[in-house]
Amino acid sequence: MKRVGTVNTRTDGGFVAQSAVYKTRRCEGCPLRWGCYKGMAPARTITANHSLMELKRQARERLTSGRGLEHRSRRPIEPEAVFGQMKHNMQYKRFRHFGKDKAAMDFAFFAIAFNTKKMAATMKKAA
Repeated sequence: MKRVGTVNTRTDGGFVAQSAVYKTRRCEGCPLRWGCYKGMAPARTITANHSLMELKRQARERLTSGRGLEHRSRRPIEPEAVFGQMKHNMQYKRFRHFGKDKAAMDFAFFAIAFNTKKMAATMKKAA
C-alpha cells in the first residue's frame, strides 16, 4: 500500500488525532483481502492512526505483564463489594438528577456520605 496523505480528526474533547491514509491500486491477490475488502472498487483506502496503535501496544504489554496480571486479578474484588453495599443495603439504584455534571455531583455527595458513615463505624469500633 502506498501512503497518500494524512487526515486530522478532532475528538469531542478537542484532541486532534493524525491518521495516515494508505491506498492500493489493486486488491487482487492480496492475502489479507478477506479481512479488509468490502466494496466492488478495485482500489482500497485505509486510514491508520500509528500513535494510537503504539499506545494500545504499550497498554497491552502492561496489562499482560506480571504486575498487570496481578492488578487485574484484584480489580473485580475491591470495588464490587462497595457498589453492592451502595445498591442493596442503602437502596441507591438511580441518580436523582439528570445530566452528566449533576449525576457526578449526586454520586460525589453519596460517596462522601458513604465514606463518612464507614469512618464513623470504624471509629466506634476502635473506641
